[in-house]
Order: sequence, then structure tokens, then C-alpha cells
Amino acid sequence: DELPYFEEVFADGSRCGKGPDAVARTTVVRYFCDPESYAEDPAQQTFRSIESFEEVTECVYKATIRLPELCLHPAFSHLVGSISADSSQASSIDCIPESDVTAALSK
Repeated sequence: DELPYFEEVFADGSRCGKGPDAVARTTVVRYFCDPESYAEDPAQQTFRSIESFEEVTECVYKATIRLPELCLHPAFSHLVGSISADSSQASSIDCIPESDVTAALSK
């Protein structure tokens, strides 16, 4: 099961090959939240890493980068549990005991 990621595509790079058939290089960079190295205290975070860089097809490259900071983004925060980075986006949930609901409905 692959983790979700943010992707950037860098196209129109230097020419790959020789002559009239040379094509522009393309690199796809995938940034992953790294739940293993994430810590709410930045001083406790382990490290950012380039996990891999490979040529997936001729003249097309893929880089995989792990960033603990990406875990702070709302799209990735579920990977590390409850993160209190930006409480301004938090929603409050008001709960009442089931017995109070039942009593209110029976009136």
C-alpha cells in the first residue's frame, strides 16, 4: 500500500539523445510525508531524505523524497495522528449523552 504523495513534474529539460530524435528530459518528483521521522517538535524530527532517483523510461526520471514537514499539511496529517500545527482550522464537536437525547425526544 503506497502512501499518498504530492507530485511535481519538471518537463522540457535538457535534450536526451543525439540528433533530431533527441527528446527533452522529464523528472517527476514525489514528496511523501514520512510518519516514521515526523515529530511535533522540529528538533526531534529525524531527517529529510531522497529515498530514490531512477530512470523509469528512457529520458524520464522519478525522484522520491521523504519530508517530515509535509505531515503538517491537512491532506497528510492523518498519517501521524493528531497534529496541533494549526488549530484555526479545527472544528469543534459538541457531544451530549445518549440519555439526554432520548429524554429530549420523548417529550
